[in-house]
Amino acid sequence: MEKDIKNPKISIIIPVYNVERYLSECLESILNQSFNDYEILLVDDASTDHSRDICLSYAQKDTRIRILYNEKNLGLSLTRNHGMNEAKGEYIAFIDSDDLVATNYLMTLWTEAERQQADVVTMGYVDYREKPDSGEYYDSRQINIVKSVGVFTSDRKKRIETMCNWQLILVAWGKLYRRGFLIQHKFHFENILSEDILFNFAVLYAADKYVFIPDNLYYYRKTGNSITRGGNANKLKKALQSVIMMHGLVNIYLKDMPVINSDKKMVRNIHDFFTEALCNYLFLNIADGLPEEDAVEVSEEVFNEYMPECAEFIGYMFRKVFVSGGYKAGS
Repeated sequence: MEKDIKNPKISIIIPVYNVERYLSECLESILNQSFNDYEILLVDDASTDHSRDICLSYAQKDTRIRILYNEKNLGLSLTRNHGMNEAKGEYIAFIDSDDLVATNYLMTLWTEAERQQADVVTMGYVDYREKPDSGEYYDSRQINIVKSVGVFTSDRKKRIETMCNWQLILVAWGKLYRRGFLIQHKFHFENILSEDILFNFAVLYAADKYVFIPDNLYYYRKTGNSITRGGNANKLKKALQSVIMMHGLVNIYLKDMPVINSDKKMVRNIHDFFTEALCNYLFLNIADGLPEEDAVEVSEEVFNEYMPECAEFIGYMFRKVFVSGGYKAGS
């Protein structure tokens, strides 16, 4: 058993919600790290399976593990925020509870963060896919960012242009963030889907030193339980709400980015980027497999709530497009 670590180098935040099938494998990959100066914050988001029991079992074995509880299910964004508020480490790493990391994952990130005195260090990842009908997973492809260690340009405009050209990986995992930097800028995850993108948009602009490394040591497991997949009306509603809310939030964030906000063309490109990200990876992905009538009904409900003056027209348009066979979601 490890000693209690009151001032760990790294706080690892793991949101936990109904992941009994994968959680132990995730935790074992962390406990086998070559780097040991960390704490693990397991934030249970009111799980209804045996996830909480697994958390308790591991916490009894290793005092570096702390369990935090949400009284009710709050979703990924607020669960991550809960972990950030309780973190004690000099750096913060986010790991999803159904993913894995290589044994040198933390050491590689921390070593470069210290060497470069970076606010953020990021790397690529490995797609970890399930074989059909077997339940086994395999490394399907390597997602590289760079071929060698590099410091991102200090030119904020060029950074955001790179983002808009889809040349960055804007997810929370696969990165190490300096906690003081996050606190200084009061960064947090908004309660929407695809919250990683907006969070990292703000981080990308604010970081004094943003470092890329060529390693792919994070294993992103693709399961059928992802919040961004699956023909579910409630998920589609949340996705549509997020599309609408995202643009208002982007405008709020842009107020703190004068170099960007003064360029009307760039502002438009940023909004186009977020529209494409949400529509491609959330709206159409979730709508795929959902009966067209259900998709249209949900869409009408959301637009009645947020944009009532447009709801009738949008409902008519969606029915013509989806139900009349002019377009199939996911095609």
